[in-house]
Amino acid sequence: MILVVLAGAMLSQIAFKDGAAVGRGPVALGQVADLSVLPGSLRRRASGLALMARPARATLIRHRLLASRARALMPALRPWLTEDQAGILQLAPHADVQPVQLIAAGASEPARGASVAVLTRIGLVTIERRGTAVQDARRGERAFVRFADGSVVSARCCR
Repeated sequence: MILVVLAGAMLSQIAFKDGAAVGRGPVALGQVADLSVLPGSLRRRASGLALMARPARATLIRHRLLASRARALMPALRPWLTEDQAGILQLAPHADVQPVQLIAAGASEPARGASVAVLTRIGLVTIERRGTAVQDARRGERAFVRFADGSVVSARCCR
């Protein structure tokens, strides 16, 4: 009776990421998906499951294809990987997705304490985040910027 109830229970699904950068070696399931829904012993084995060779350049891969490959290589994952996985993963070799951070200061070089925007570019995506210059910034040089959450980054000045 208990086994029937557990078998019918709805399990959380493995969620694939929308983007990932991979280093050397094959692309492992743990690099492209959140495996926190799996039991510990299965999570450790699934994390290193090689799904495909590392791409030479940025590639788009459907989540459905990754799920199908993972199910074929490790049938124990079937309850956590459905046939209808929607979404696309942007997979890139590590060197292709190094973030470029620029301080957008307009025509002037920001002084210490000035409000600045830090533009972070990863591939085709640009993220703008507001912060405060921790030091004077000169065009072409790196300067520290503190964000509202307390984190500090080094970014190149100025756009």
